[in-house]
Amino acid sequence: RRYRKALAANNALDFDDLLLLPVQLLQQNAHVRSYWHRRFRHVLVDEYQDTNKAQFELIRALASERKNVAVVGDDDQSIYSFRGADISNILSFEEHYPSAKVVLLEQNYRSSSRILKAAMAVVKNNRGRKDKELWTEAADGEAIRLIVGADEEHESRQIVEEVQRLIGSGVPPSEIAMIYRTNAHSRPL
Repeated sequence: RRYRKALAANNALDFDDLLLLPVQLLQQNAHVRSYWHRRFRHVLVDEYQDTNKAQFELIRALASERKNVAVVGDDDQSIYSFRGADISNILSFEEHYPSAKVVLLEQNYRSSSRILKAAMAVVKNNRGRKDKELWTEAADGEAIRLIVGADEEHESRQIVEEVQRLIGSGVPPSEIAMIYRTNAHSRPL
């Protein structure tokens, strides 16, 4: 309560308020809702698989009149549940927008076919996903090697040893890259 009072006393909002208050305003005020329905004829959303409940409600409120909403997302790439992302938003999209046309983008342009097959072998085990079959015209590429570490320190030592081996065999450092999902993974390295 004190936090909310301090925000109000300072005419301030926190991050959650930037989502929740517009949702409440659109849901409770027909004049405001009508204005924004006229203002936005189309609602476009990227990374829809990582939307949370408040974002879902905001999108629904903005698109409630025309139902002219387009989303892009991949349920297999949802990674922000720890931040409140709700995978059911994308999985139930067609239930909320029954006239929507779903276009599966199954061709992959970035990965070798070997990487794509390995990734599909993993994600096919996920529960609660839309069925799709990714494919590529790319060649098989190099064999996949798996490094298993007892913990992040052990894993990091193995990666450093591999980089040292590559450099020792004549691979220039400018040809070596480490790619990780979040910056926190870089700390042990």
